[in-house]
Parts: sequence; structure tokens; C-alpha cells
Amino acid sequence: MRGYILAWLSMLVLSGIVFLAVGLGWPPRGYILAGVLGTAALLQVLIQLYAFMHLQEGQGWYPAYFFTGIGFAVVWVLGVWYLVWQIGYLAGRI
Repeated sequence: MRGYILAWLSMLVLSGIVFLAVGLGWPPRGYILAGVLGTAALLQVLIQLYAFMHLQEGQGWYPAYFFTGIGFAVVWVLGVWYLVWQIGYLAGRI
């Protein structure tokens, strides 16, 4: 039970930091803000998966398969994001 409360509190603190950063206008708008928000969101997703999806119990190889799938998904999303950015850059829109 203690682990769930700590996970919930850590996600609450991350949300508070993000809301405070956006409300105060730090960091400046643009890619840095997206990076801060994206990092906080990724940390919250990992904490939620680990704590509330019972991955901390580590039963067999299932967590390894799960995290491998998450790794492939992250690489795919970053690759698509990079390609879209490159297309926009080459088209002169950025």
C-alpha cells in the first residue's frame, strides 16, 4: 500500500511542477516547453505502469516483454516525429 501512495504522490508532484512551469511562463514557449512537458508525461506514464499495473511484482518475463514493447513504441514515435519535422524543415515551414 505504501508503494501506491508514493507513486500517487510522485505523480501529483510532477503534475504540480508542470502546471506551475506553464503558469509562470517557464521555460519559454517552443521546443523546450514541449521537452519539459514530454519528459514529465513520460515519467508519469512509467510510474503509473510500474505501480498501478503491478509491474513491480516482476512475475516471470512478462515485464520484460512489456517494456520491450514500450521501447519499440517510443523509438517509432520519435522516428515519426523526426521525419515530420524534417519534412517541415525541408519544405521551409519551420
